[in-house]
Amino acid sequence: MRTQSTRLAMSLSLAALSLLAACAANPPTAATPAAAPGETAVSDGSDAKQITDLAGGPAAALAKAVRQAVTSEINMRKTMSEEEYQQEMECSFDAAVKGAYYGRLIDEAQQEGRICAVPHEPAAKVDTWWDLGVGDSTAIWFVQTVGREVRVIDHYEMTGEGLPHYAKVLASKPYVYGRHIAPHDIAVRELGTGQSRIEMARALGLKFETAPKLPVDDGINAVRLTLPKCWFDAKRCAAGLEALRMYRKDRDEKLNVFRDKPRHDWTSHSADAFRTGCAARPSAPVVRPARANGGFGVSPMAWAG
Repeated sequence: MRTQSTRLAMSLSLAALSLLAACAANPPTAATPAAAPGETAVSDGSDAKQITDLAGGPAAALAKAVRQAVTSEINMRKTMSEEEYQQEMECSFDAAVKGAYYGRLIDEAQQEGRICAVPHEPAAKVDTWWDLGVGDSTAIWFVQTVGREVRVIDHYEMTGEGLPHYAKVLASKPYVYGRHIAPHDIAVRELGTGQSRIEMARALGLKFETAPKLPVDDGINAVRLTLPKCWFDAKRCAAGLEALRMYRKDRDEKLNVFRDKPRHDWTSHSADAFRTGCAARPSAPVVRPARANGGFGVSPMAWAG
């Protein structure tokens, strides 16, 4: 509502300026001089003509501009998403990019003051949420759950390093660890070594749990349900937050439409790691078998907590 009012006020202000400019270009002529005592004032009709001109000129232009402003506002609201409107019409560089999955929720966290200094709570264990790249980036989120709050206190991402590097990174931090959550494919054995990465990690002192194998859409929904509970450390999580904000649908440039899958780019690793952790939380979706008598096109989901 505030956005609509701001936009409309700008349009009305421009209309008022147009009226002033029109009046300046066509200033009123001198009024018929008063008659001397004993004489009868004679008008040449210019007063009446000027009033008529003003009514059909600048005043009419103002009314037309107001109608156009209101109509334009309504049309833009119908054809644009909130993110598109903020970017295009309000020049908001904080607005989520087109097709972003979590941009609006990250903006809400910013507005509500949940992106700030979030100190490490020594009495609570730190869980880590991973996306392990093979010849690619690996991303890790460091998370504490305190009551109903999900405190995201740290983030790390690096490329071109093996598991020993990340084991050293974890050991260098002053955290007492709880669960290490990794994607389900960490259990797949590599052809070269015959070992899985979960076995390699165990040899380094990292005991991974694997997240449930969920469809991507269900994992994204798990993130959307978790984000309103999250508090992010603004400094240590800055790069990860930017990745979450920019994570978006893939786009078919030829057809100018979004595809029904995420775009794989620099945002993917941090976004995937966060999705992995959300899928493994106690409040993650529990997928139940579809009803035999039809009903939903996809399996109904119950959300705990």
